[in-house]
Amino acid sequence: MKISIEKRTLRANKTRALRLIYDYGYISDLKGKNRRKKTYETLDLFVYDQPKTSQQRQHNKEHLLLAEIIKGKRLVEWQSQKHGFEDNGLKGVFK
Repeated sequence: MKISIEKRTLRANKTRALRLIYDYGYISDLKGKNRRKKTYETLDLFVYDQPKTSQQRQHNKEHLLLAEIIKGKRLVEWQSQKHGFEDNGLKGVFK
């Protein structure tokens, strides 16, 4: 599986929404044709298409970094699930 970040199409306010694409590779359908299996996760993040101010450039850096962190987290979750690990988190820490 491959996870990538996509910048969606340009909106009216000159921003692009970010989303994660989960690419599972090719699968065969009933007719024997190979098709790509993809799923999408919309993030509540956006970047400016052509940042004009330093605040907009900083905003873009922060949101792209946050999207990379989310991507890494999803990849770790998938790998853990693939190898049979359970995500206990902080369940037993606080009583």
